[in-house]
Amino acid sequence: MFGFTFDELMGRRMHTLVHHSRPDGTPYPASECPLGEVFRSGNTLNDHRDVFFRKDGTPLFVSISNAPLIKEGHITATVVIVRDATDRERGERELRETNEQLASALATADLGLWSMNLVAGEISWDTRMKALFGLAPEAKVTSEQGRAFIHPDDRSFADGHLARTAHGGKPLGVAGGAQ
Repeated sequence: MFGFTFDELMGRRMHTLVHHSRPDGTPYPASECPLGEVFRSGNTLNDHRDVFFRKDGTPLFVSISNAPLIKEGHITATVVIVRDATDRERGERELRETNEQLASALATADLGLWSMNLVAGEISWDTRMKALFGLAPEAKVTSEQGRAFIHPDDRSFADGHLARTAHGGKPLGVAGGAQ
């Protein structure tokens, strides 16, 4: 994962090898490292996200769990599990960027957003959607109320699409109209 051989790791502090810098390149003192705190405090660290560095200097997003090994009431070592979280980090970053773009597009177009859990029959409207229909931001919208906002001539069409979607059919096309 880090590119070191076993011999290169023997007798060396892992912090010095892979956790020496923060993501912005500034030094990361071992005294501030949450992994070292496990050895000092005895508290377990679960799914801590951080950036380590490979032997060649490239960053690696990681998820780390660290637990103390206690012998006769004293911490003698820690067990560290490091998982490569690069794909997860990339996916979460892409999702954040997509959500920011969606929020910007909705704001620019003065549109609201709604979603519906067809199995539970629950509907959720964002604040802007509620405002567009004259509802207070804290208003709870039921499926029946949401349906009432659909033009009467379009209700059977919408009901049919929602029913097919609920039973595994093709979803109702929102951006380009009904499919």
